[in-house]
This record gives sequence, structure tokens and C-alpha cells, in this order.
Amino acid sequence: MTDPRGIVRRLTFNASGYPLTDTLAFGLPEAQTFTYERDPDPAKGDQVRAVVDPLGRRTEYDYDGYGNVIAIRRLAGTAEQITSTMTYEPCVFDTPSGFCRLTGVTPSTATTDGRVTIGYSGLTETTITDPRGQTPTVSYNAVGQPTQVLGALGPPALLYGYTGPELTSVTDRLGRTTTRSYDAGGRMVSQTDPAGRTTHYLYSAVNRLVAVGNAGGGVTRFTYDANGNLLSVKDALGHTTTYVYDALNRLERRTDPLGKHETFQYDGNGNLIQHTDRKGQVTTFSYDGLDRLIGTTGVGYTVTRTWDAGNRLTQVVDSVGGTVARAWDLLDRLTTETTALTARP
Repeated sequence: MTDPRGIVRRLTFNASGYPLTDTLAFGLPEAQTFTYERDPDPAKGDQVRAVVDPLGRRTEYDYDGYGNVIAIRRLAGTAEQITSTMTYEPCVFDTPSGFCRLTGVTPSTATTDGRVTIGYSGLTETTITDPRGQTPTVSYNAVGQPTQVLGALGPPALLYGYTGPELTSVTDRLGRTTTRSYDAGGRMVSQTDPAGRTTHYLYSAVNRLVAVGNAGGGVTRFTYDANGNLLSVKDALGHTTTYVYDALNRLERRTDPLGKHETFQYDGNGNLIQHTDRKGQVTTFSYDGLDRLIGTTGVGYTVTRTWDAGNRLTQVVDSVGGTVARAWDLLDRLTTETTALTARP
């Protein structure tokens, strides 16, 4: 596959049509390849058994007989291997849920205190107990809408009210209530905050928001083009901001109420490559084959960025502010950051 910039993505497949390798920016220095190892047993539907990323890090997956992931091993085969395990409800497919629901996740080397557990009532999830043993509880009405969220530390709770499918009231833990009303099409037409201030909303025949009236009587109005792009915003004081788009519906020009405008230009992948501000100052942007920002040039400064094969930012060189270098461990955690003044872990 070749994108509008001419960058190639190359995939290979097994006999069943599932990807075995996926190479981004094929043929370029920044190319990244992901490799997938699949179960050879056709009865298992080509389950992914392992993924190797561009840094060579291997992640392995184990499954139960129903296809649920029961173990994930990151950095598999190394001294830093990390294993997480999952547990599920008994898989009885004539129950209302009709599938095996996740009930627990235990991270590598964790005690039972590090385990996350999930509880259900009927078809809905009602509790999640985090590694600290804290258990928020959610209550539902007969049609499965959440009506109360009780925090791990107990009351007061968040309360939700409905009229049919529409959320019509929210009461926070301090007892303050916000109410909403809707039209026959399910669009919110008003919202009243706890202080009694009401905001009204008006829509077009194609469900676009065209006016918002605030509690003080002010109205903000919106217009759109045939593609649904916002063309203008006229605020309650009569100040208008206008917008112009290119053939791909990307913002090309914005003009403020004073008549000052800024412009935007893009490459074939939709990356912003040039911005001209309301003072006429131009900033340009450049990208590598993976659409990562690598260069910025503005008035009186340049910034270059370097990325590794794991899409981690390793260096920023600012012509004004100096250089920042970063190092990462195998779990994508920042280990050091070095600037012209200091290095800090």
C-alpha cells in the first residue's frame, strides 16, 4: 500500500489471509516491522501467539479453550519478562451474558493486593476492586442505565436520572443537580445548572447545532457548509469568526472578528506543514515516513526531533533552548532526561 506521500506499507500474509509481518515506511531508514506468530491449528482461528515489535521486544499470549486471553508475557524470554494473568466467569453460553466475562487481572509478581477484580449483577458490571482494595459500586435500572455510582469510600453517591433513553439529571456528591431536556429527536435542547441558570440549544433539520442561548439572553450562532464543516461563529456580542476549508475538509483559513486571518497548509497525509499566523509569521513543519514530526522552523528558531524504533522521542534540538536527550527502558519508561543544565532520572 502506498499513501499520498508515496510512503509504502508492506504486509505479508499466511495461507488463511492473516498478517504475518507489517512494515511501515518500507524501504526507508525509519522503517518499522511488526511480526506476528500465529497458532498453526486451524481450529483455533489463527490466534496470535506472539508479536515482535520493531525494537525486537516479544509479547506472548496464552488462551483458554474459548479463545479468551489468560496470560500476556511482555519482554518474553528475557530476564525482564513481565506476566499478567486473567480470569473469567465459567463459560456457559445459555446464560443471559452469553459469554465468558472477565473477573480478574493479576500483574506480574503481584500479590493478591495487586489484583484487580470485577463483579457483575445480571448483565451489568457493578464493581471493580483496584489493587488497593477500593471498590466503587455502580447501580443500574431495569434497562441497564447506571443510576448511582458509589465511591470506594462510601456515600455520598453520584446520581443519574433518565426519561426513556435520555439522561435528564445528574446529582453530584455535594447534592447539586444539573437537569437536561430533549426534543423528540433525542437532541438536548436545554440544560439547567445547579444555580438555576438555563442554556438553550437549537438545531437545524440535519441535526447541526445552529444556536446556543445563555441564561443572560445572549445568543451564539453557527453556520455550516454542505459537508458539515463549521463556517462561522457569531457570538452574543455580534463578533464573527469565519472558517474556510480545502477539498478534503481541512481547515485552510480562519478569520477573526477584526479581519485578521491565519492560514494552514497540509501534506498528502493531512499533516500540517505550514501555518501563517495573523501577523504574517510563517512556521513550517516536516515529518518522516512514519508521520512523526521531525522539524519545526519558525521566525528566529528551529527545532529538530529524533525518534527511535519504538516511537519514543530521544532527542530535541532547539536552536534557542538547546538540546534535550531522553533515554527509555524496555517498558517505555523514561529513565533519564539530559539538558544543557542537568540530567535527571
